[in-house]
Parts: sequence; structure tokens; C-alpha cells
Amino acid sequence: MDIVTDWLVKRNIIPRQDSSGNAFLDALQKQAGAQPLGAKAAISSLVLVLVVGTGLTILFCIVRPHNSVVYAPRAKYADSKHAPPPVQKGLFAWLKPLFRTKEPEMVERVGLDAVVFLRVSRMMAWMFMALSVLGVGILIPVNVIAAKQTGYFSSNSGDGTHAWPTLSRS
Repeated sequence: MDIVTDWLVKRNIIPRQDSSGNAFLDALQKQAGAQPLGAKAAISSLVLVLVVGTGLTILFCIVRPHNSVVYAPRAKYADSKHAPPPVQKGLFAWLKPLFRTKEPEMVERVGLDAVVFLRVSRMMAWMFMALSVLGVGILIPVNVIAAKQTGYFSSNSGDGTHAWPTLSRS
């Protein structure tokens, strides 16, 4: 230890280093309450995200036909050459032009910068999905194996529900 660190440790300003390397994990567990993530918490989080996403999509489908100034200003104010493809007033009518409009037609109507933005957004979405599948396919087995080898694997969270295997101590 250097002189400054030794002085700080003697005055209890910083804690003495734990030789096992678990001081940091112990501090995190005290801070977070040391509760492992349970299956109920993960499933309820997934359900919440799906419900909110579905609700916002349905809200958009209901509001879009009645508010064309916000959701389709070019359809109302642009000339026929630059107007986007017509969209019907139905709830999911916006999906048909979304998938059927080709890029050359979009370049003519909305401009090259908008088409490049849409292409980059589509590429990032595909990359995110592919890397998520790859990451989950690697991280979950590594987490389970490491948890079993280190002894931190807990198949029961204490309340009768099975917990997700985590590297935090239980």
C-alpha cells in the first residue's frame, strides 16, 4: 500500500481491501438488499412492456386517422409529386403502404435524406435483434455455468418461486 492509502485506511475513510475480492460485491448487496431477481419479477417486467407497447400502438392506430395534420402533414400540404402514398382511414391501414412502398418511389416523394434515415434505422433494428439473440445465447449459459461453479446458484428465491440464476450471492 502506498502512504496515502495507508493513511486513509487507518482513519477509516476508506475500507481496508478484502483479500478475497468480495468487498465490492458485499457492498453492492447491502445497497440493493441482496434479493436475487426472481422469475416473477422478470415475467411481470416483460408483461408490463408488452402491455404498454400494445397500448401505445392501439392508441396511435385510433388517433392517427383523426389527426392528419400531425401524422401526415405532407399528404395534406404537398403537391402530387412529393406527396407520400395515400393511406386509408382504417385502424391498421398505415401498415399496407409502409411495407409496399419501394425505395425509388420514396426517394422521389420524401427525399433521399428521409430514405437514408429509414434505411439506417432498419439496419440498426436488424443489428440489435441479431446481437440480442447472439448475446442472450451466450450470456445465459455462461451465467448459469458460472453461478453453478461459484456456488451462487439458487433455484429457490426463498418465497417458493424459482429464481433466475444470478452471480449475486443469496
